[in-house]
Amino acid sequence: MRKLRRNEDVIWDEVDGATVFCHTRAGAFFRTNEVGRLIWETATGRSVEEVVKRVCEAYPNVSPDRVQRDVTDFIDELIRTGLLEVVDE
Repeated sequence: MRKLRRNEDVIWDEVDGATVFCHTRAGAFFRTNEVGRLIWETATGRSVEEVVKRVCEAYPNVSPDRVQRDVTDFIDELIRTGLLEVVDE
């Protein structure tokens, strides 16, 4: 099964209510909101489907289709920018 994990070269912290990431090798900074932080905190060791399920539980008033689309897009972006990695377990 394919699982997500945080890139070891990324550090993060909360600054003024937002989560800020720094990819130390690339020298790039990224910023996200509370939903992005939930995805980040939930992702390691889980599949995309498991992360989607967790976000659906946290935001029951949002349609599952929208959560699926938005979470998948955000995870794809985290992978593309090198913040998350996909590993086979």
